[in-house]
Amino acid sequence: MSGIEKQELWEPVVRSETRADGSILVWTEEPLAAYPRCITERFMYWAETVPDRVWMAERGPDREMIEITYREAAEKIRSIGSALVARGLSPERPLMILSGNSIAHALMALGAQHVGVPSAALAPAYALTGGDFLKLRDVVGQLTPGMVFADKAMPFAPAIEAVVDTAVPVITVEGDVPGRETIAFDTIAATAPTPEMEAAHADIKPDTVAKFLFTSGTTGSPKAVIQNQRMICSNPQMDAQCYLFMKDTPPVVVDWAPWNHTASGNRVFHLVIYFGGTYYIDDGRPT
Repeated sequence: MSGIEKQELWEPVVRSETRADGSILVWTEEPLAAYPRCITERFMYWAETVPDRVWMAERGPDREMIEITYREAAEKIRSIGSALVARGLSPERPLMILSGNSIAHALMALGAQHVGVPSAALAPAYALTGGDFLKLRDVVGQLTPGMVFADKAMPFAPAIEAVVDTAVPVITVEGDVPGRETIAFDTIAATAPTPEMEAAHADIKPDTVAKFLFTSGTTGSPKAVIQNQRMICSNPQMDAQCYLFMKDTPPVVVDWAPWNHTASGNRVFHLVIYFGGTYYIDDGRPT
């Protein structure tokens, strides 16, 4: 069976029902097994059991490969979470992410989720197309962000200045936004872990909001769709019961798709974490 033993594949017991209108319902009789209360709980498990395994990698400025291990990332997630708690972020004042896929983007999102602060990754085009930034204005009105992350400040500065309240700080990997508080990502990621962070993490429940994903806005303004921890963690548990070999063969993926879409931002991103795999960010385009 192509190197995969039979017992490593799913052998479902299913039931079905054919209704009078011709529709067919099919479901499995196997109940969904237990899953973590939050996705960073799973992340911390891998940081303890396989600390030196590469979690994520991306190309640097000179096309060199930059890698971060589960242990290194776990430390930064706890640091970022501590900083966000100290800044008073909450579901009412979440983290808004303007830039595309990167290790820093991933750490900011998980650092927020680690302490019960939702993140929202937006299509970068909302902030880069210029004009009146109508879609971005609508999104900011819905989110009321407490903090903004953009990996490089300069391209996003005009949109931030035009749309985001001046009291909202900006975190960047590179550059700053004139006229407002700009915090270096390295500073946030080096914050000493705090008891307040640990308490906030302990308070997370399956129904805690993890993130907001926005609809495309093709038929009007983008709409926020709530993603809670139960959704994020139960989905890869379904994979765990279907693809049994993943427990011994962690996935290694190369992915270009944006994290502001559910296919990559939820499906692929959390699958890798759930099984302790490795995610290579492809910054190219399939075209």
